[in-house]
Amino acid sequence: MIRMNSSVIHLAVASDARYLTGAIGTLASIRLAVPLETEIRVIFLHDRLTQNEQQRVLDAMAKLKRAPIVEFMRVDANFGSFPAFSFGSTMSYARLLLPEKVDMERLIYIDVDILVLKDLSELVRLDLPATGVGGVAEKIIAEDMPKVKPVDLDPDQPYLNAGLLVLDLNKVKQAGVFSKALDILSNFPESCRWHDQSAINYVLNGETRVLDNSWNVQSQYMYFDPIDVIPSLAARTVNVHFTSKAKPWLAPTPFPSEQMYRKLLDAVDPRWRNDPYVTSSMWKAKERYAAVMPLLFRARALWLKLTGRDGFWDLREAQIWAKHNRNFRRMGEKDEEVSSLFEGWQKQINAALA
Repeated sequence: MIRMNSSVIHLAVASDARYLTGAIGTLASIRLAVPLETEIRVIFLHDRLTQNEQQRVLDAMAKLKRAPIVEFMRVDANFGSFPAFSFGSTMSYARLLLPEKVDMERLIYIDVDILVLKDLSELVRLDLPATGVGGVAEKIIAEDMPKVKPVDLDPDQPYLNAGLLVLDLNKVKQAGVFSKALDILSNFPESCRWHDQSAINYVLNGETRVLDNSWNVQSQYMYFDPIDVIPSLAARTVNVHFTSKAKPWLAPTPFPSEQMYRKLLDAVDPRWRNDPYVTSSMWKAKERYAAVMPLLFRARALWLKLTGRDGFWDLREAQIWAKHNRNFRRMGEKDEEVSSLFEGWQKQINAALA
């Protein structure tokens, strides 16, 4: 059994080719956030990345001082019967196989769409409960309570976002957390609205170590303020999880955290803009016409209502774009603060390059 120590941090990520650019950005940001004296070792779960795609990751990491050591591990499991993700990938389910595939006491699993600014090695010695899982709570189980309950759930228990999980794999295996989650996904797929995140939380049922929100701040438009977070970005006291479909490498979103992610990609993997899966033309068009997007979606919602259909999602999109435009105007009032943020970030990137 491999034991984690203060000079080594063990991580796990999961990605297919579609999220390869995100994996590079997230891993590079971790190297910048973790002190140079700390070695970073990564288990990279994938389905069928080619040798060229794997080499692209290694080449990007090699541009950084004390490059993360990446071990690619192919996952051949069939997740086809599990609830489908909107973007088509099933690799998030691969994290549930970690206790069986990795002979290690402690590691941190992290999604490949997170800008990491905090030193993850602070989580190495975290005390964990008998379930062996720690993470950031985003709501309570009641908000994801299925109609058909696979287990007896307490609706008032905290509910983790599965994008960053601190794991004691020995405890996870002994408690059967991930194996039970796989059973729930197989037997109650209709109850897992948020895929394996739902299943994990149903099994945990609140028996977890809840971390400070700053470790995994989700960029959901209802809760996240991309302007108010600027001081935290400058102080490197927050990790931003890009939970919407508008990932930094897909959409030209102008806000600081997204721009920081793209600046890092430009430094370590300039080929990212030619990635065949980076299809940002639709997002560029939307961004160009951002000012009129709320009106267009409201008009469509009205038309749907008049024709006897549900315009809820179009009204929601109108609200998102209206807030987006307000935030963009607010960012214009922070020019000096934003410029200072980017200048400091570029210096940090330059200092990290090999």
